[in-house]
Amino acid sequence: MMVDYKSIKESFELDGAFQLKRLYYPDHIHEIGHLRIKSWKNEHGVDPQFFSQDYWLEHFDETAVHWAIMLGDRVVACSRLTIHQSLDEAPYSDILLGLNLPQMLPPISCINRLVVDPSYRGNGFSKILDVARIVTAIEEKVNYIIAEPQDDRILPLTKLGFQKISDIDRIPEIPDRHFSLMLLNLNVYHNEK
Repeated sequence: MMVDYKSIKESFELDGAFQLKRLYYPDHIHEIGHLRIKSWKNEHGVDPQFFSQDYWLEHFDETAVHWAIMLGDRVVACSRLTIHQSLDEAPYSDILLGLNLPQMLPPISCINRLVVDPSYRGNGFSKILDVARIVTAIEEKVNYIIAEPQDDRILPLTKLGFQKISDIDRIPEIPDRHFSLMLLNLNVYHNEK
């Protein structure tokens, strides 16, 4: 069954003060990097040394599609979609290449770095950002989306059509939390008329 992600995205109603916005590098990038640290540093299972830095940015951020929930000019939630021609270009490629993944024709994409400011959690921002990234991937003719969620994100992603493929031993920045590998096949969306 195909999920109508575009209709879901169009149906979202944010409180008038909040706005869903696509950001282009380098707009707000240091604020995004700081929010990644702020959102994770007090959580169980993180590497305290890694999260003692001021912000978390990677080379993937320069070419990624960033979606954010804005409150005025401030980022209160954000997420990233990266698009790749091969799995060895993807974030955590060393982990992904060691897993038994199905054959995937490029382009493929990865969704990651979804964070919500602790003061604004519980507003449904994660789902809004997930759907925005899926719609973007469909528009960009991506064939598969890879996600590496922690346990509490598996059910929401399953409801959006993702399938759990395997467990992931550990993510370096968050070594004491369990993560899984999930996959969303978007090929069916490219044959729509």
